Amino acid sequence: MYSDPNNIEDCINKIKNAPSIGDVKKIMDDLYPTLFITLLDEYSDDYTDLNKNWNTMCDNLKVKKQKIIIFDNYDNDKCTLIKTFAELFTLSGFLVRCKNEIFPCFFCNKALPSKDFYDLIKYKNIINWSPCCIKCKPI
Repeated sequence: MYSDPNNIEDCINKIKNAPSIGDVKKIMDDLYPTLFITLLDEYSDDYTDLNKNWNTMCDNLKVKKQKIIIFDNYDNDKCTLIKTFAELFTLSGFLVRCKNEIFPCFFCNKALPSKDFYDLIKYKNIINWSPCCIKCKPI
């Protein structure tokens, strides 16, 4: 579905000359109108290590923590430009994930790992995967 445009060099130059990260997002939206899905404030309280890792990343980059950006799924091998956008957002304090990795809790809208991503990261806490936060889960 997504691939690099033929004029990738022109796009990179446009990105380099963008005055703000908001302008970078506008460029991305023009090139890939369906890529950006949503923003989430943070991970669920159930996944403190994921929030901690994000905080550490921001501390190391010396940037303020922003939000979690959810992208549509894309093929890493065919999308150098999308990877560039993701890197720029990351360098600005955002955490970029694809929709097959992260989704919002239905009740509180905090980020939760998908079942596949949960299995991949083998979360250290003794917590069973759930499609909603523990404190949000209906009885």
